[in-house]
Amino acid sequence: MQARSQQFLSSESFSVGLVSFEDIFLFKAVAERPDDIGDMATLVQTELDFDVISDELERQVELLGGEFFVTVVSASLERLDETEGIQTPLDDVVREYYQRYMEGYELRIQLDEKAPRSVSELAAELGVSEEEIERRYEYLEEYGFAERTSEGIQDTGKHDEFTRS
Repeated sequence: MQARSQQFLSSESFSVGLVSFEDIFLFKAVAERPDDIGDMATLVQTELDFDVISDELERQVELLGGEFFVTVVSASLERLDETEGIQTPLDDVVREYYQRYMEGYELRIQLDEKAPRSVSELAAELGVSEEEIERRYEYLEEYGFAERTSEGIQDTGKHDEFTRS
């Protein structure tokens, strides 16, 4: 983000940089303020580099330690489509993150920190295959949200660093 900013003012003690339009678009997507969707529509007209935004999404997921952040971006992109009729190249990338997050979340709400549950029990509860439970578990384990014990799978109580305003 800092590398994409353009130097505006500089002195010995401080410097001011102008944030790129791609970063402003991403800020608007997560801020959830009333005028942000209209601002995002305007920014799309500036021929944004959506590969840059996609790369920054990936960086933020790594920095925050989870994909909850992307669910907020997803909601903003949906509103951009609904209210302004604008779809972006980010839609598919964000949809993949969103789907993966929601499937992991669906499993996670079945877990407890103190009472592990078996894969077969979880599969029956969610109406999916044991292989699907394993896939979702691997996703949760990747971020440290779930762990396997001798009795089954349990929640770790860990959360990512993103919080809504």
